[in-house]
Amino acid sequence: MAFALVVDDDESYGPFMESLLRRFGYRTFCAVRGESALGRVRELRPDLIILDSCLPGAFTGERTLRILKTQESTKDIPVVVVSGERHTAAHERAARDAGAELFMSKGEVGSLIKSGFLERHLAALVIRRRAAGAASHPILRFGDDLIIDETRRSVVVLGRSADGVTSRLFVLLCEFARFAGQTLTRDHLVARVWDGEDVHDRAVDRSVARLRECLGEPVGRWIVTCPGHGYRFVPAIRPVGKFAPAD
Repeated sequence: MAFALVVDDDESYGPFMESLLRRFGYRTFCAVRGESALGRVRELRPDLIILDSCLPGAFTGERTLRILKTQESTKDIPVVVVSGERHTAAHERAARDAGAELFMSKGEVGSLIKSGFLERHLAALVIRRRAAGAASHPILRFGDDLIIDETRRSVVVLGRSADGVTSRLFVLLCEFARFAGQTLTRDHLVARVWDGEDVHDRAVDRSVARLRECLGEPVGRWIVTCPGHGYRFVPAIRPVGKFAPAD
């Protein structure tokens, strides 16, 4: 399931767009200001962002877009800019110059939905991003201590295949490895690893404990508990390689 972040301070339009995206098959999250949106993007790494061009405060839609498109960790995420103003060539040019993949006014969204264009185009943006990521090297190597191969779904620890790594634990390990050095909240892990299922914190903790056991010493200790916050993957060796974006 693809993840979409809707950034809009309109109390009626934001929920409308979330509902529409869920109908298209996305799992959605929301933010009402640019600064909070940037935090959500860093936390969740969505597959798609719907961004209102007229956000209040210092982080306007254009400023938020430029930050997203200049940061290495977020520049590849497709951004669709939605304008509450009348759609003009100048508005569209400014959005595209800042890096937006698509620009549309709120007034024309209805016709784009009816024609099927919006659903098809959003899906194409997500597919294109994932294809670009898949073309990168889906193997992450932490020296000879830990090698994760996404294509073969294999984990090698200190030269030996790790035993007991279930499909769920493999996805969990990949999520930690993608965000090495960053604190991941339990909500983040539930959204990404359990696909938003109703999972208790204890279930997450048990899975992390089991993953540590599978990795053994000393690699298991790379997963550090951050009390009150979540977990952080702190490898002793700098990784080589790159994963594709999360599904």
